[in-house]
Amino acid sequence: MIRPISSPPRRPIWSQRLPQGMMLHPAESPVVTVPPADDIGTSIRTLLAGRILHDGEVVLLVIKPSFWFIALSGLKFIAAAALLLLLTKIFDDQYDFLRMHARTNTEAFVLLTAGRLVFASIQWMGRYYVLTDFRILRISSFWTIEKLECPLRKIIDVQCVRTLKERIFRIGTLFVIPSLEGCTPWSWQMVAQPGRVQSRIQAAIARARQGGCGPM
Repeated sequence: MIRPISSPPRRPIWSQRLPQGMMLHPAESPVVTVPPADDIGTSIRTLLAGRILHDGEVVLLVIKPSFWFIALSGLKFIAAAALLLLLTKIFDDQYDFLRMHARTNTEAFVLLTAGRLVFASIQWMGRYYVLTDFRILRISSFWTIEKLECPLRKIIDVQCVRTLKERIFRIGTLFVIPSLEGCTPWSWQMVAQPGRVQSRIQAAIARARQGGCGPM
């Protein structure tokens, strides 16, 4: 039985890293669709209750991408901008135009980099990975709400793929492979402790296949 928290924690549980993340088991959870307001941000609670969850559906896990998502998602863009700035530095002695605008080029690079990081921060703030006793979802909120979902019983496998940069920062991407015809794999990008999250998802899939609770 989940006891209500008397005072809000210093950080919302849904925004913490995985070891402190919210994990509710059906046997231990009250019959509610979402956790109490003190346990999860009001905006995501309203979003889940009003637009996402089915009646009687129980949330097992809500996490966000790792904070490294902000830096790594824009890494190619920043690297390209840095290369362009470097080229202007190399050729500024040969072209008066580049020499005259060297400071402007540097300022443009800083502005572009800052803008890309701000954009990635907005993406991170609006992205949630949700596991219920019935479905797995990826919710992205920017101008509009984008929702990718698949019933647990319709998932062939959940694979963990880690690129070199993800291995360096100890994160990984989980690919959901659905069995539904016409559905392509989609992912939970850059999650902390991907192996542990993968195990929890696979356990939920196994329970669903054995006839666990959840909307039909």
